[in-house]
Amino acid sequence: MNKSITSSSTGLRNVCTFPAKTRSNVANITPRGELGVNHRKEFDLHKAYVFTFIVIFLCASQNVSSENDTHCSLLFNFANSIQPNNKKSVKFSSVWSEMKKSCDHNSYEPGKTLCSWMLNNYSGEYMEANVASVMSCLGSPNYLKAKNSMLSNASGSLVVLDIDGVNESISIELEYSVRQTIESSITITVERD
Repeated sequence: MNKSITSSSTGLRNVCTFPAKTRSNVANITPRGELGVNHRKEFDLHKAYVFTFIVIFLCASQNVSSENDTHCSLLFNFANSIQPNNKKSVKFSSVWSEMKKSCDHNSYEPGKTLCSWMLNNYSGEYMEANVASVMSCLGSPNYLKAKNSMLSNASGSLVVLDIDGVNESISIELEYSVRQTIESSITITVERD
């Protein structure tokens, strides 16, 4: 029996002959070398849309989550680096009308690393989003964000103890000032007993 593939022309169409008794789940090749296609169930477009939406959502949330994980990791590294009986701060500031951002780390290397990340990733325009990001790391609810709203003037402070990922003897104080026309700032002060 000839096991090779042959090709010939019959005028209107090309004919390919394959070895007999070749089978698959998708196509069958008959003993005469004819190709027969098995039809699968009809493709469900609704399932495809749902699957596509889930994949896009997971990819997008992974990016946000990854960015927030990096932020929290840097914040916790800064906090855990503080020696007992010490206090260190970083201050991120922005003046939206001048498109200017700055960060003061007091020449403390872990603070410098955190400041560098803040300068590259924090918003100069929406300080409340920056405050919300820090509060999220600290496990605190975000009281600054209300649906369909934007803060124009707010200030306050928050001290958080017993933070997951941070040594027990550490407290983190968050002071914030959100202003639309003058300097807005976030000061993160870490104290270790």
